[in-house]
Amino acid sequence: MDNPRKTEKLDDAFLFILSSVGLVISFIQITMKELTEIIEAMPFLLLGIVLPFFVGYLKGAIEIDSVEERMRGWIYFVIGTSSYFAFFIFVRINAEYVVKEGVFLFLVVFGLLIAYKLLRWSKKVFDIRSPSSQYAFSGTAICAVASSFLFRLIIGLYSDFQGRDIYEIILTNPTELLFWIWIILSSFSIVLIFEKASENALQNELELPRQFSGWSRRIVNFSLIKGLLLGTMLFEYTFDFNLKARLLWIQAFVFWFLGCLFWVVRAPLLPQVFLLAAIISGLVAAIIFHRMRMTSFRNIQGAFPNKLSYCLLIFVAIFTMLFSGNIQSGVLVIILSTVLYILPYIHNRKP
Repeated sequence: MDNPRKTEKLDDAFLFILSSVGLVISFIQITMKELTEIIEAMPFLLLGIVLPFFVGYLKGAIEIDSVEERMRGWIYFVIGTSSYFAFFIFVRINAEYVVKEGVFLFLVVFGLLIAYKLLRWSKKVFDIRSPSSQYAFSGTAICAVASSFLFRLIIGLYSDFQGRDIYEIILTNPTELLFWIWIILSSFSIVLIFEKASENALQNELELPRQFSGWSRRIVNFSLIKGLLLGTMLFEYTFDFNLKARLLWIQAFVFWFLGCLFWVVRAPLLPQVFLLAAIISGLVAAIIFHRMRMTSFRNIQGAFPNKLSYCLLIFVAIFTMLFSGNIQSGVLVIILSTVLYILPYIHNRKP
């Protein structure tokens, strides 16, 4: 069977699965009675139908006729739905924390393995072997998991704030509201970076990182770890691509960090000022980044995901201080992560 016939059959299978999932989701929503339950099921519709249909069919099959773009739609479908289902079960199941963690990890890993098998099959059938596709598929997989987290976060916040008066929150505790708005905005920015980077990677020539040696080579060549490495390298390179957006995002992160610190020490007014400034800076950065076009990925093989790792550690530290009250542990994580972030730059500047 020639490639045009294969892609035609792939499109037919894709549309059939999406329509079947749509019927299942519609049946679930019909059986639900409360508005909250219906809203909680909406991300299944977005991750299981809307996003895969837009990326895999409208763009991959109709607009640019690309097998790689079609496979990105499949990745969103498989990993996105399984990851959101994992988040959904984790919140809704009544069981011990260890059991919930086990179910969550099983569902996420199950989705990743299915996507991995699907990509191996596509490489064999359609002969997809370019480095650009490896970067794009890895970035899309991480973006699907991040999208699931973003939808779960929005639904969870909706449930928490549903029974509360929004005007009372604004008047009595605006810091909490501004904090979560920035968390949603930053999560959306991460999804935006991964999606735009993955889409543009397929339209350019990319080089894989240099080969590792010894045990590091065996670890990196493990599929899930290799995919995580390539995806985070793609994020790091894309984050630095536009100078204006990068500086605004860094500024927003610094403002958010300062606002949270002032919130921890119960300083008046300053937390709201810094958090609002962080939201404005992050929003402008996202708009600038969305309008730009990436035309080159030169030297991406030398990118290292230190910024992403550093930001994640700072997130953990802030959440530790705010929600557990353990300020000492949070400060310790901030100090150690900052030292680990600065050391590579000091090492590279040595003659």
